[in-house]
Amino acid sequence: MHRMYKMICILCGVFLATAVPASAWTAGIDVTTDQTTFELEYGIEPNSTAQVDSDVDVIAPPPVPVMTKFAYFVTDGHFRELYTDVRPEAGWQLYIQSDEEISVTWDQPPVSLNLTPVSVIGSDVISRQAIDMSLQQSLSLVPGRHYIMITAAAAGSDPVDVGSITYRPPIVVTATSTQVPGDTPVPPTPVSTAVQTEKNTAATAAATAIPVPTGNAEPGMTVAVPANTTATPTQSPISAAIPFAGAGIFLAIYLRKQ
Repeated sequence: MHRMYKMICILCGVFLATAVPASAWTAGIDVTTDQTTFELEYGIEPNSTAQVDSDVDVIAPPPVPVMTKFAYFVTDGHFRELYTDVRPEAGWQLYIQSDEEISVTWDQPPVSLNLTPVSVIGSDVISRQAIDMSLQQSLSLVPGRHYIMITAAAAGSDPVDVGSITYRPPIVVTATSTQVPGDTPVPPTPVSTAVQTEKNTAATAAATAIPVPTGNAEPGMTVAVPANTTATPTQSPISAAIPFAGAGIFLAIYLRKQ
């Protein structure tokens, strides 16, 4: 029984040794500006690359117009902005941008690393003294753009070549809107002349089509008569002849009595 237990422990040790390389590790670093905190992670994995590895790296989402603060690692390849940057050897570049005071804090890494801040002030690029990350775990930065170079302790002893920093952050297009004061008078909506003419014509001469029985008009021809026009009564021939007939009878009776 004891021999079997020992064999199981040996097999588990071999499995763990082959599954996770002894030199693989990750550590956290936080960037805080007022009420915004970016929780980032970096590390070493011998089987990874310096570009994006989907199984270990985490891609930072693209910036949006309302964002004024950024913090992410910069890598090579198509996707350059990462929240988690795991690579085969030491050498990270952290980009930070904020319009407020910046506080950078980190966990003590399992290996000796140096952190070198490089700040962009106006058109000048200024490199500060390297910091031993095992002896110091925080850093304060002024508002602006900053590059944090994390290198192995031996490599970090040399000054950082600021000319090697070629990364440019993505351009964020801020949407602008034009506001009209509340007391600004609104001009009246112009009315088309054709529409106004049509309304006037309809109001004053809403025509009614009636047939024309006589004259030179063509058969079936109609004449437009305004709606507000009073029609003149038409007198028939019989009613027009009655007065003349009465006058003739009266004259005949009068002559007969004479």
